[in-house]
Amino acid sequence: MSNYETDINLDKLELEYNNDVKKDQTYWRENDAKFAAVHQKVENYEEFCDIVKASKLKPIDKNDITSKATTSWKKTKN
Repeated sequence: MSNYETDINLDKLELEYNNDVKKDQTYWRENDAKFAAVHQKVENYEEFCDIVKASKLKPIDKNDITSKATTSWKKTKN
């Protein structure tokens, strides 16, 4: 009789699970964007595609802007 713990690679299983969850989230996000685009009655297919592509974008907040602000010049003493 085999030991089930040694037959199953849990790390691989977890990786596959996480990838499938991510794909599922992407599918539903894009699906919701498609319905929103149809509801908005876009002018053409290009606008429709742009709305679906933009569905992955998230608004930035104040912390995103201030945390990456750095001085790009050197300060020198005279």
